[in-house]
Amino acid sequence: MQLLLLSICRRKNLQKMLKTFLSKKGNKILFFVAVAVFSFAITSFGISKTGQTWDEIAYFNAGRDYLKSASNLDFSSEAWSSNKEHPGFAKYIYGLSSISAYRAHEENFNPGRLASAVLLSLTIAAAALFGALNFSPITGIISALILSLSPPFIAYGRVLGMDSITALMFTLVAISFFYFAKSKGTWRDYILPSLVFGLAINTRYNLILSIALLPIAVALFASWKKNIWRWVSLILIPVFAVIVFYLTWPFLYQAPIEALKISLGHWGQVREWYLGVANVIPPRSYYLMYFICTTPLVVLILFLLGVFRRPFNREKIYLFCWLIIPFAQSFFGLKQNGIRYLLPVWIPLAILAAWGFVYILNLFKQLWIKIILVILLGFYFVFIVINYYPYYLDYYNEAVGGARGVYEKKLLQLGWWGEGGEEATKYLNENANQNASVFLAFKPEHALSEIRPDLVTVAKEQNPDYILINTEYWWVSGFQIPANYDIIHEVKAGGAPIVTIMEKK
Repeated sequence: MQLLLLSICRRKNLQKMLKTFLSKKGNKILFFVAVAVFSFAITSFGISKTGQTWDEIAYFNAGRDYLKSASNLDFSSEAWSSNKEHPGFAKYIYGLSSISAYRAHEENFNPGRLASAVLLSLTIAAAALFGALNFSPITGIISALILSLSPPFIAYGRVLGMDSITALMFTLVAISFFYFAKSKGTWRDYILPSLVFGLAINTRYNLILSIALLPIAVALFASWKKNIWRWVSLILIPVFAVIVFYLTWPFLYQAPIEALKISLGHWGQVREWYLGVANVIPPRSYYLMYFICTTPLVVLILFLLGVFRRPFNREKIYLFCWLIIPFAQSFFGLKQNGIRYLLPVWIPLAILAAWGFVYILNLFKQLWIKIILVILLGFYFVFIVINYYPYYLDYYNEAVGGARGVYEKKLLQLGWWGEGGEEATKYLNENANQNASVFLAFKPEHALSEIRPDLVTVAKEQNPDYILINTEYWWVSGFQIPANYDIIHEVKAGGAPIVTIMEKK
């Protein structure tokens, strides 16, 4: 990738050559596959090292239940009610990818995690191709580099969860609406955006927000002016999508309205650790705060350059709208889990940041300066990936002192999803004394591996030989280290402890 960038720096006409290269369908596929393979190799490296996280067991079990119901041709609502707080599409994918684990009667999340990595890699490839075709080839390549090596983004491609597929579906909706608006508006042009948006709704409810991009795309790009179908599309596509949503989730078949009430009724107000205070109801500034604190500082700077760099064309306006629409969740609905529900903003963020980097490269005529800039950008991302491996969920940027700064200030969540529990349990199993007692102060406890059969779990008041506690539980519970205990091991992310093991003196 760096060699390609250097070649671009040497030859001004190579940009045109790359555009010509990407004008052929076969070459577009080649570019897409190359980016997907590159990003998958990075995202999936050591994918089991993070350990189990909070929701993985729920989606794993739901996938198994859905496969069983499908194989029995049972389309009753009860047969498709597992994990009903979310629609079904993601769990179809995780169920199919985990067939080998189900047959072996194993609670093995790795096949599903690899499927998640594939989904995120497809997201990155789609974003890179979109950037390359609609901005410049180098912009597409740089955006792929940013997305593939940014810990807060790739973290969710290492988890059997809803977030990687949420990013993919939002991206596909945005791209399909973009090209629909540029189409002739025939009936065939309605098929893909309706199907994609319908499956997006069947992935996660907050993806309904992506429909806001349809009128924006039509207003910006539609060439079929004075054609009434230009505006009827704003009604027809959502209607067709709702039909797709209904047909692809059997839970709705018997009583769709009641089923939706049950599903949506699951959600309630949450409280969490926020800005040094326990059990806070997240305010409207919550998502903006996490966005600022979890986006690598260099990416934020390049993004601002990309936004304010001329020209201010329609494509840039569309990207900017794509970025701000997910922030609407700040004013209604559920606010929790940091950047997780805001993950789709990373696609326009990366493309605009890549545009900003290209602007910087074009400021210099000297080849050696361009080479240094490219190398520095690569080293920056490689450093933060290595520094946080494998606990990318706990990444915080330089503006807040990284994860270590967040830990010292008790600023935002750390170890919030159970990551690091498996590594901590492994250490305890390998080093604890025979027949020792252990207090497991861990949230969620099901993310821990099984402890040795001879170890006995007890309450804190029973003066245990060992205490295993994660930072999330520590802060929320107000835990104080007893005077007669020493810290013997810490699982760290970016220098910040996310799980701590103590031993009685």
